[in-house]
Amino acid sequence: MQSVLADRGVSCLECETGKNKLNAYIQHDENTVRELIKMRYRLFCSAQGYIITIFGLVLLIYGFFGGAGQTMTFCCLLAGAMALTGSDVPARRTASSAVAALKGDFPLMHYELGDRVISVTTDMKKGTSRESVQYGDIIRLARNKDYCYFFMKKKEAYMIDIRGLSQEKAGLLFGMLEEKTGLKWKKPFDFWTLSLPAIIKERVGSGSKRQR
Repeated sequence: MQSVLADRGVSCLECETGKNKLNAYIQHDENTVRELIKMRYRLFCSAQGYIITIFGLVLLIYGFFGGAGQTMTFCCLLAGAMALTGSDVPARRTASSAVAALKGDFPLMHYELGDRVISVTTDMKKGTSRESVQYGDIIRLARNKDYCYFFMKKKEAYMIDIRGLSQEKAGLLFGMLEEKTGLKWKKPFDFWTLSLPAIIKERVGSGSKRQR
């Protein structure tokens, strides 16, 4: 399968002519493992995570619109940024443990999306395993600009790299999973993609200019 992946590219999607079947591949690495666990945490977030996130947002909003002085504005933005970043700590810790446990043996995944089931092949140095996933066992569909994810009843999750897909092929994949599962795609907002240090710098800088 490694040679197949090399020929087709790390992210690819194929459609078998005349058959309701799609094939997708992804070679996992440290980054994909971290992204998968991060998404799982955001979708099945603990109450503590929500509280920290809301607290961080309140501080950021007050920092932006509270009309406080420059020092108070900076402190609120800094504390809000730290709260939002801190709410992601459990996911980062879990991801680090998962990466360490794999010891560099990251799996190559092959998904065959058929009419009734998804056949999943996991290829690793220690061996190859295969299993079938019923569409009815999928409880959540999620995606961002780089990957799409489908989560199982036991919170087992799989992901597909969509960065190399054309808009047509990506639409085909999204549509098929929606149709088969009866679920809608979720797109959790990613607070950690915000350039918070840059926002703080810009906000404090603009406040300084107004005072002049």
